[in-house]
Amino acid sequence: MKNIVITGASDGVGAATARQLVERGHRVLIVGRNEEKTIRLATQLDCTYFLADYLELDQVRRLAADIAGHWDSIDVLMNNAGGMFQHYGLSADGYERTYQLNHLAPFLLTNLLVPQLAAGEGRVVGTSSIAALVGKVDFSNLMHTEDYSWRKAYPDSKLATTLFCAEINNRLGDRGITGLSLHPGVVSTSFARDASNLMGAFYNSRLAPKVMDTPETSATRMVYLAETPFGEGVEPGGYYVRNRRFPLPPKGRDSRTAARLWEDSAKKVGMN
Repeated sequence: MKNIVITGASDGVGAATARQLVERGHRVLIVGRNEEKTIRLATQLDCTYFLADYLELDQVRRLAADIAGHWDSIDVLMNNAGGMFQHYGLSADGYERTYQLNHLAPFLLTNLLVPQLAAGEGRVVGTSSIAALVGKVDFSNLMHTEDYSWRKAYPDSKLATTLFCAEINNRLGDRGITGLSLHPGVVSTSFARDASNLMGAFYNSRLAPKVMDTPETSATRMVYLAETPFGEGVEPGGYYVRNRRFPLPPKGRDSRTAARLWEDSAKKVGMN
């Protein structure tokens, strides 16, 4: 039985993952933004929940304090919260919303929970995307201030997720903390269905269910990375697709970029 925190758990893949983890006997703490959905799931699963909007870093800080006050040790932190935005906009902290939601907020939460993760020799699982393969890290334009497009912002943020999870092993490995990431599958979830663009039209089409994964199928891949011992098909720093380690292109395993990204992110969230 593990102590497992999963964010972005109010619906979709996160909710399905929480259900499967509870069914398998783990102690699960769920985090969501939507109060009604999060409370409903927590009631169904009889588990603890906390609410947080990742577009306000102060809420992430408060969330970390709440989690630390509930558990002294964490075995698995599943950074699953994420999304995309059709139009450019800034968070309450002045950062492009996609980048903060998908990277800066989970980066901050993870670092604030280091004592609890170290106590449990914790594993950090980041929900990335196959889109990371076409992403890039341009330190002169991380916020896409002049050229915003979700087609750029989303892949770039997911590449940041993958690099961050790999760098965890270099920065925190001596404390027993490991990191890895995955592409859970192409899933029809609310943030994609609600998009008012061609992607949204596809996700709402009759074709989508025939070619996409269900949240339940994707959840099994999340559970696999949460449970499988290292050396039995899972290794620290890996990026996984359908429960298999996937070979990343050079930009996805560039240790110099990952190290620089860590320092830049720490500065942005006020950890320096």
